[in-house]
Amino acid sequence: MIYTKNILNIYWDSNLGEVNGQTFYLYSNDINYSLPKFPFELWPKLTEAKSHKLFGENWVVWLWDVKFSEIPNNWKKITEDTLRFFFEKNSIISWCGLDGYFIDPPDLFDPKEMSNGVYAVVDANGVFICHSDLDSKYEALTDNELLMLHNVIKDNI
Repeated sequence: MIYTKNILNIYWDSNLGEVNGQTFYLYSNDINYSLPKFPFELWPKLTEAKSHKLFGENWVVWLWDVKFSEIPNNWKKITEDTLRFFFEKNSIISWCGLDGYFIDPPDLFDPKEMSNGVYAVVDANGVFICHSDLDSKYEALTDNELLMLHNVIKDNI
């Protein structure tokens, strides 16, 4: 069994390699969408983040690789609060996913490409969905939940 705390890893750089962390994403159909600041105030001290921009003709996805100094005990609450922060900054959807589970819009969230790779989201209605807890079995969003998100993307591109 794979525990959620065991999937919370990101590639940081060539010196450190893989570290404790997670990747946050936000989607907008406004190609001029400005990068909101990362809400470090929600996280333990010594948390670091690097941002990247992915974009197409009529969409933008900002992502943050977040390196933990340690995995916070209240990880799920901090994850929710961080995703809500991005949602409140006018992202259409904000989510966390595993490395290698991303496809450009309009195919974003297509279950054929992203099944088992998204584990937390604040959807277009502001609803937080996460089936995993830190010390329990990793559970990704269901394919039906991904399909619902995929349809939002198709409607907002």
